[in-house]
Amino acid sequence: MSSQRGFTLIELMIVVAIIAIIAAVALPSLAESRRSANEASAISMLRTGSTVNEVYRQRFGLYATDAGQWVLAGLIPSADGGTEIAGGPRGYDFVYVSDGFTYTVTASPETLGVDGHRSFFLDQSGVIRFSTGASAGVTDTPIQ
Repeated sequence: MSSQRGFTLIELMIVVAIIAIIAAVALPSLAESRRSANEASAISMLRTGSTVNEVYRQRFGLYATDAGQWVLAGLIPSADGGTEIAGGPRGYDFVYVSDGFTYTVTASPETLGVDGHRSFFLDQSGVIRFSTGASAGVTDTPIQ
């Protein structure tokens, strides 16, 4: 008499159900963690940009008119050997605008609600502001 080893269909269905329940509980937390990490990375990039721009102004007398000038001045690393900035956070789009005397930086999630819940704004005052909408501006709430 031969004995067969293995799992019954019921046992396999129970294991699959347990895995599905664990996934249903864990995935929303994972997505929220990713959004929070994207936002923290965007804030960090804005702080770095503020510091680098002040160093640039001290060295050259004006703010950089293009963020690529930070790379050319040797203040931050290059991603491609040119003026592309290395290490930018994923999930956020950054727009830098400067006339040399003032500057603004906006950071918006690539997909609002998926990549992040907040948009950010920075100007030469060094205060980072946020909005839960599509874009942040000078009148929005400062981050703590």
